[in-house]
Amino acid sequence: MRDTNGLADLLKQATAEAHRSAESHAFQRSLVRGQVSRRALARHQAAQLELVRSIEARLGALGSSGAGFRDAMGAHAARLEADLAGLRNGEPAPPPSPGVRSLSDRLGGESWPPQAALGAFYVVEGSMNGNRFIRRALLAARPELGAHLAYFDPYGEDQRRCWQEVRAEISRIGAELGRPELAVRAARATFEAAGALASEATSSRS
Repeated sequence: MRDTNGLADLLKQATAEAHRSAESHAFQRSLVRGQVSRRALARHQAAQLELVRSIEARLGALGSSGAGFRDAMGAHAARLEADLAGLRNGEPAPPPSPGVRSLSDRLGGESWPPQAALGAFYVVEGSMNGNRFIRRALLAARPELGAHLAYFDPYGEDQRRCWQEVRAEISRIGAELGRPELAVRAARATFEAAGALASEATSSRS
């Protein structure tokens, strides 16, 4: 059942502009068009793996309430690692992402408020809704990348159902935590970080 007036709805409304800005980045458009290079995609996904791992670690602040979310981030990380093994094509891993480091520092360094972890998780997990279409575009234009795109579509036909369940759980936990402004701030910062990661990948495009 879809939550109304809960934290998930608040996050959607409060981050709409930041979401649009992240999606309008030239790198994101190249993904949707299936025009990204293997090297740029590998660099981006390596930074995305850093981001996912960072959020997974900070979700520990939610205690047992965040166990399912941590499991989701762990599964995303595993898919990214498998994808990157093929995307790198023998090339060394890039240096740590400045965008991920900047986000971590903004949200509290090694110890984020639980609301911040929840807001950041909302952004990454919610991105799976659009990632399905990115995978479809990449498969059509770059079929040779097909074996390295598992991260983009983890739930298949269950995507909508899974997202509605996640939204409801975010709102439930958010109601228990209070201070929703911390989650909103973190979600906006995470969308900004997404733009930074896109810029990092673009700068290395070949």
